[in-house]
Amino acid sequence: MRKVIRHVNPYEFLKKYLDFTEFDISIASIITTAVCSVPVILFYITKHWFLNNVFGILFSIVALKSINLSSFKVGFILLWALFFYDIFWVYGTDVMVTVAKNLDIPIKLIFPYLNEAGEEKFSMLGLGDIVVPGIFVALCLKFDVDKAISKLKIKTT
Repeated sequence: MRKVIRHVNPYEFLKKYLDFTEFDISIASIITTAVCSVPVILFYITKHWFLNNVFGILFSIVALKSINLSSFKVGFILLWALFFYDIFWVYGTDVMVTVAKNLDIPIKLIFPYLNEAGEEKFSMLGLGDIVVPGIFVALCLKFDVDKAISKLKIKTT
C-alpha cells in the first residue's frame, strides 16, 4: 500500500478540463516526477538531437495509441491526403522546412550526417509522416488480428 502524503482536489473550473477529479501525492509520484523531469530539463538546456528524437518517438507512440480509424476507406483517403499535402507543402514550397527548422521543439526527428565538406548537417522527418501511415498500419494489424481470431473460433467449434 502506498503512503499518501497529500490528497488533492482540483478547483471546480479545472475539473471539466482534466481527466481526473482528484489525485493523491505520494513518495512514488514525487520520485517519478523527479526522474521524468531530468530528460525534459536536459532537452530544454541542450536542445540535443538525440533527446529531440526520444521525445518525438514517444509523442508518435502516444498518438498511435490514441487515434483509431473507423474504416479502411478513411485510412486510404487519409494516406492520399498526406501524399498530396507533402507534395505541395514540403516539396512545392519552403514553408514546412522553414517552420520545422525554426522550431526547437520535438515535432520532427533529426538525423545528423556529414556533408562532402565534413560539416555536420541534419536531415529531418516530420512526425506526421510517421503517425499518419502508422495509424493506417495499426488499422491493418487490427484487421489481421481480428481475422486470425475469427479463424481460431471457427476451428474450435
